Amino acid sequence: MERLRRIAAYGVCRDDRGRVLLVRRPGADVRVLPGADLRHGEDPRDAVVRGLAAQAGLAVAVTGLAGVASSVTAGDGVAVHVDGIAYRVCAPPAPGGGPAPAGLCWYDDEALAGAPVDRHARSLLGLEPPAAAPRYSGGLAEARPRAGGRGQRFSAYALATDPRGRVLLTRNAPGYPYAGRWHLPGGGTDFGEQPAAAVLRELTEETGQDGRVTALLDVRHRHTPRAHGPEGRALDWHVVQVLYRVAVDAPTPAHVRDRGGSTAEARWWDRPQLAGLPLTPAAEAGLAGWR
Repeated sequence: MERLRRIAAYGVCRDDRGRVLLVRRPGADVRVLPGADLRHGEDPRDAVVRGLAAQAGLAVAVTGLAGVASSVTAGDGVAVHVDGIAYRVCAPPAPGGGPAPAGLCWYDDEALAGAPVDRHARSLLGLEPPAAAPRYSGGLAEARPRAGGRGQRFSAYALATDPRGRVLLTRNAPGYPYAGRWHLPGGGTDFGEQPAAAVLRELTEETGQDGRVTALLDVRHRHTPRAHGPEGRALDWHVVQVLYRVAVDAPTPAHVRDRGGSTAEARWWDRPQLAGLPLTPAAEAGLAGWR
């Protein structure tokens, strides 16, 4: 079966009555969140603004992160994995308060329960937990470079702490970007895998710890037109990174369980020890919000 992967950004837009805006999926009596697929190198927040303008004719502003979930649909020999990011957005009220344009529907919370809403949209809205997707043998840990050495990667990382207030970091191995610097545990999600499940898997593989996700903190992206890694050639990489807060309730000495990859070392750090520590940009950004 052919496997395709894409990243999409959606808008959760509510009016002054608290109703949420959904759009009709073309060719089906199913409602979905308005949004757009990410273009290569595009900020997910820009994609959702573009999508709301194209699908709903609304000029919106992003006000916050609403949720992250993935979905897989299969048919006609193709399986499509979509990594979805939902943002809270606000829009100016429609002039005159007239009816919504064709294909747009406003739903209050009671009406949502019986509406024909796509399951992926329901998980992004927090109406039901993300579905456990079918497992695919040989899952893609990251998107492979496309024609011309261009690729996208969807990844999940952990700001992982223990009851003593220590933070868990990993050191990048030689031959990988930011070699020798300390990084947040995490990495690319597998095909058919939810990002919250992926971050716990990566935590175990890279540090030997068992954790639990306690909060969704942020989504960031980075576009590196000439990224250098173990491929031995420059690649045009667009990386989208989800950051979770993770609690490790029963910490053990950190150790790399899966050797031979991008992680050379794992270690617990007390807050004072972080001063002067060489960090990756992702680790610097994640630790800046550590409370």
